[in-house]
Amino acid sequence: MVKHSKWELETTLERYCKLAKYDLPDAPGIEAEMIRSFQRLYFGEDRNDVLTDKLYCISLMRHYGAPCRLLDFTYSKDIAIYFGIECAFDNAPNVIKDGETDKLDYESPGV
Repeated sequence: MVKHSKWELETTLERYCKLAKYDLPDAPGIEAEMIRSFQRLYFGEDRNDVLTDKLYCISLMRHYGAPCRLLDFTYSKDIAIYFGIECAFDNAPNVIKDGETDKLDYESPGV
């Protein structure tokens, strides 16, 4: 079961679209433009992977802080606490401000 916190479970792309007052059906087009821009401007040693593997590209964009349709998950409470505390005072809308984390009870039947 997911423990409720201040935010619904949604992607950073959805959250940023809502904050910018864009309609959610526009999100795929916005994401596609971000992917094209990232692919055009990225020149790391893994550039070929960025150009040929969309999931890899989106994951790398997320690593650099871009909003995307991926959700971050971890089984480690230590990792969750680290990111909850690290961003406690940031203005980024993709983190929980008071250090709370959602807990996924993966041992419960029916989950």
